[in-house]
Amino acid sequence: MKRLLITAVLLLAQTGCLAPFTRRLDRAIQALDDIQVQMKVGNAKLTEATEAMRRMELQLEDANRKLATFERFMKRFGGGGVGRDGQQEGATAAPPEGPPQAQAVELPR
Repeated sequence: MKRLLITAVLLLAQTGCLAPFTRRLDRAIQALDDIQVQMKVGNAKLTEATEAMRRMELQLEDANRKLATFERFMKRFGGGGVGRDGQQEGATAAPPEGPPQAQAVELPR
């Protein structure tokens, strides 16, 4: 048993025996370190994007409040409101005024 243990220690102590294995481990560790750095950069960008999105949402909410106030003002003084389709609320679509427009026709060459 002692002889087997001594032989195993001598084999493992040789530098040429473990070199390929340790090189692969070193490359794998380096690749994982590179990935970790990339993830840190990506997380920082994601944090910045999230903060920018929050600022935009606050600006949008502020603009919506201002527009709602303006719309109430317009309704009060007869300006009317505009529906989601872009038409004035309660109004029907009117035909366009003026002479009909000519449509362009593509001629063969």
